[in-house]
Amino acid sequence: MANERFIQRDFKSMASRPRHGPRTPRGHFNAQTLMNHPLINKVRSLHPATWVLAAAVALATIGINQITGTGAAASTGFVQSSLEVPVMRAVPPAAEIEEPEWTVAQVRSGDTLADIFSRQGLSARTVHNVVNIDSETQRLTRIYPGDEVLFHIPEPGELHALRYELDEVRLLEVLRADDGFKASIIERPLDRRIVNSTGAIESSLFVAGQNAGMSDALIMKLAAIFGWDIDFILDIRAGDTFTVVYDEVWRDGEKLRDGDILAAEFLNRGKSFYAVRYTPAGTDHPEYYDADGRNLRKEFLRSPLDITRVTSRFTMKRFHPILKVNRPHRGVDYGAGSGTPVRATGDGKVIFASKNNSYGNHVIIQHGSQYKTLYGHLSKFGKGVRRGTRVRQGQIIGYVGSTGLATAAHLHYEFRENDQHRDPLRIRFPKADPLPSNEMAVFERQARPLLAQLDLLRSNHVLADAGSGAGAAPPAE
Repeated sequence: MANERFIQRDFKSMASRPRHGPRTPRGHFNAQTLMNHPLINKVRSLHPATWVLAAAVALATIGINQITGTGAAASTGFVQSSLEVPVMRAVPPAAEIEEPEWTVAQVRSGDTLADIFSRQGLSARTVHNVVNIDSETQRLTRIYPGDEVLFHIPEPGELHALRYELDEVRLLEVLRADDGFKASIIERPLDRRIVNSTGAIESSLFVAGQNAGMSDALIMKLAAIFGWDIDFILDIRAGDTFTVVYDEVWRDGEKLRDGDILAAEFLNRGKSFYAVRYTPAGTDHPEYYDADGRNLRKEFLRSPLDITRVTSRFTMKRFHPILKVNRPHRGVDYGAGSGTPVRATGDGKVIFASKNNSYGNHVIIQHGSQYKTLYGHLSKFGKGVRRGTRVRQGQIIGYVGSTGLATAAHLHYEFRENDQHRDPLRIRFPKADPLPSNEMAVFERQARPLLAQLDLLRSNHVLADAGSGAGAAPPAE
């Protein structure tokens, strides 16, 4: 401010001096006139780093009309030889606050907060003082293996700062103050970026998804969305294609994770299946709908495992590998590694969760009054799964194993309708009803641009394949 006042005073004194000399014609002003004015040239020659600031001060102080020779005040002109340009002194920028040096401590299995502080050379008193600042710091007592706590300890035993990520948005920061410690929450806004992936299947959905740049979690989401219509164990063919529009979650220029699938198309054996994410009015739970506004969610999933292989089908005569006799096989066996999660194919109530000699550890779920499903040879049951508990479609009820009469790890799955065994691979359920007519207009406005984007992306992918000589998808069967 002192320099600015000096500049203004000096220029004002210049403006108050008698004016004489040749006049500059009225109305003759352009950028070149201003840049060639002796005052600007003088400032520029003496202070090349700050001449723009000096010129701006001159303009603000004595007026552009006086400098350029336009307007009434220009009739007298300036005494060019008597101009004195003030000395400009650059003000050094404020020193940037340096980021403290952080030590990252990862929470181990069985750790308490006292254990973590102790490994950093901090006392139990420090733990007590930090935890008892407020309700937010109480969260530090509920840490989990894999969590990270950041410490700034410039001197041994002296905690100056601590950071702990409460969630993706909120960061807990504890700073040393004169009277102890102070805690605050730093809000870090998330940025969602819409991206897309397109791929063609040659051997498996997983490989094709990875080749398209998709994460395993995103591939599983795609399989789950179409899991009511497409059996990813039996229905997939080489040449099937998929197109996905989804968002990515970013923070401070760093990608955190994949977000939600907004829309997708799966071309299976020449038939297109569409999915658009939409939240119906009056709810806060998004669902996926086809292009006609019908909910993709059906009463039962096609398979209790995400992606695996069928090792034995439903048949009335099969040679049992252990009993060495022919007997009916009233279910489907899915080959999978021991410990693979097994999901309930529909909402229902657990009526059996125990073991016997044949099925080993197994679960039976009652779905309304008409249907039952059985899941056999489990290595263990899902958390909280016991007789009488209610489960939701897709909930993990157990894990693949080889208990009971089994030669290797696999899942035996049965589907019963009115206590009659049905082939799980051949069951077809009716489509869901479409959205109500008063909501279809809202759905269509949201779905139309997404469906158009899917079609465009698929067309571009087909053109790219044609240019590279790749074959087209097989015709519908």
